[in-house]
Amino acid sequence: MIIGTVLCAMVLALGNRMPVMAEEVVSEELKAADTLNLTVSYPSDIKCGEEVTFKLLATGGSGTYKYRIASLTDAQQNFVYDISYGSNSVYGDSDEFKFTFYASGTYYIRFGVMDMGSTPYQTKTTGLLEYPIVINDPNYPSVEELVANVAGECEKSCSTDFDKAVWLHDWILDHADYDYTYSYCAAEGVLARGKGTCESYHRAYVMLLNKVGIPTGRIAGNGHVWTAAQLDGKWYQIDSTWDDMGASYKGTFYEHLYFGLNDDIMKLVHSDHTQPVEGYECNSLEENYFIKTGEIHQWSDPFAEKIRQKIAAGETSFTLAVNSDLPESVVNVIYRLVAYELSSESWTNATLSASYDNQKLTCSVTVKTPENNGGDNGNSGSNDSNNGGNTGGNSGSNDSNNGGNTGTDNGNSGNTGTTLTGKQRFASLLYENALGRSAAQSELDYWAQELTNGRTGAEVAYGFLFSEEFQNHNYNNADYVEHLYLSLMGRASDSDGKAGWVKTLENGTSRLYVFRQFINSEEFQQLCNMYEIQKGDVSLTEERDQNYNVTSFVARNYTQFLSRNYDTDGLNHWCEAINHHTQSMQEIAYGFVFSTECSNKNLSNTEYVKMLYRGCFDREGDDAGISDWTNALNSGMMDRTQVFWGFANSQEFANMVESYHL
Repeated sequence: MIIGTVLCAMVLALGNRMPVMAEEVVSEELKAADTLNLTVSYPSDIKCGEEVTFKLLATGGSGTYKYRIASLTDAQQNFVYDISYGSNSVYGDSDEFKFTFYASGTYYIRFGVMDMGSTPYQTKTTGLLEYPIVINDPNYPSVEELVANVAGECEKSCSTDFDKAVWLHDWILDHADYDYTYSYCAAEGVLARGKGTCESYHRAYVMLLNKVGIPTGRIAGNGHVWTAAQLDGKWYQIDSTWDDMGASYKGTFYEHLYFGLNDDIMKLVHSDHTQPVEGYECNSLEENYFIKTGEIHQWSDPFAEKIRQKIAAGETSFTLAVNSDLPESVVNVIYRLVAYELSSESWTNATLSASYDNQKLTCSVTVKTPENNGGDNGNSGSNDSNNGGNTGGNSGSNDSNNGGNTGTDNGNSGNTGTTLTGKQRFASLLYENALGRSAAQSELDYWAQELTNGRTGAEVAYGFLFSEEFQNHNYNNADYVEHLYLSLMGRASDSDGKAGWVKTLENGTSRLYVFRQFINSEEFQQLCNMYEIQKGDVSLTEERDQNYNVTSFVARNYTQFLSRNYDTDGLNHWCEAINHHTQSMQEIAYGFVFSTECSNKNLSNTEYVKMLYRGCFDREGDDAGISDWTNALNSGMMDRTQVFWGFANSQEFANMVESYHL
């Protein structure tokens, strides 16, 4: 366990203050004059579409300054301007910042100043909400209004999930271009100004899809982010950024190359995507653009006649050469879709299983005999095991400098500037995003040395996020999760991801459990790689953190049978019984139903039966069922224990337990 050592280190690092020498006497007036400060002035009547100049005025210190923009966010604290890339992130000589807004709404802008005459450099950053900008321009709708308008147009002409997803995807490609300045990372970029990074494409697409009722998810890899979308109950991956390859590709098949891919194909496109993302597992190609529209036939039909000839000749195993002038990365996508299509087609008296790899289609034929003509011996249908090769992520636009780097400052804020080492920048990121303050140079030096001496990124991050200083903020679960995103992924949360982690906490796991999921994420690994530190891990010792499904099941027993939230000690007790197989699920439910706390509720027979329906079947009871069970109790035909076991030993109870994967 690292808890003791890390918290001790936190006390030392966060509690240190510069010593005041007894002979040092400084007047209050001189102290005030030396205090570094920064104010910002700008027009009060800001209009969209017109460039706004923000004038920075620094006072105090030596009088020699450099400046930078620290953040520009919307009302929900989503970053509108990406300060993590290139010149956006560094201090410069200009005391002016120019920006043009393209959507009404509320924004918050922050700036930083560095005193170049101090040793070490001293910095000052304006407050998070100190400079609000409120724009109500009837000629420039808000992002939310734009989403509603576009979604409304979509729903006028589309009825199916597939049609809506394609319509919105194509709308984005028609109205936006990729932002090679890597500045505009919010949905506002694509939707309002027509320019954005992969983050902007993804977030705009998510808002539009959600508005028309399509669930979405976030998938990242190779410094890039793209979208998971649930179409007709199944998950698919859609990369609207890479589908937008510029004007020269308009109207070509490249505009839908990455629409509706499964995990097997997408991992060939993005080498970091080695495993499905939990909750967004993509196993289907039914709603793939080329499959659904039939456009795949331009590539599959030339092979169909050759296959018919092979089948007619009695061949049951053969390969067909693929001769294509397309880039290999594109071939890997197209011809795996071809293999899927060929495997799905009807063949006279035969079924076909096809796969693609290394410039050839490999085909296996099962001939239908009178005995098996009604079936296909399990060989028909799709074949998605076409995994060979690795093309990396080199086709389409390249977002390798983007992805998750939209959080606050990526470690460049604080009291140092551009000369920070990677380890110091990592510590600076944690001070800024976990503790909400800048760090002294001595604090950054301390943590840099700890990392040099072998402390891992996970251990140091734990020291911040479980420190007394952080705990004193008393953040609720939503705020805690937001701080995890900012501190461990360097970006603000996405709404779906944040909601999922808040639910995980509400279902009984500890904050350390969720912290561990973040530090074991690909994005935190990338952050550690960026700053050249070891990722590391933390240990989970509480029983409620050993199996999320078990914990969720036990937590619902508190709600359904005791009408209250769980207590941690009780939750760990019941989770331990399941984790160590000392009690069955029925026995766990029995323990709640016949506990003193439940008995003290003094439920009538009818209310007791209704409780069993909710607790054991996860539904309200039907009138006939409630009446039958209640009459059995009222007549003395059965007692409450017998009625309980009638519920607990039923198939419906077993189905409810199975829904928790237990």
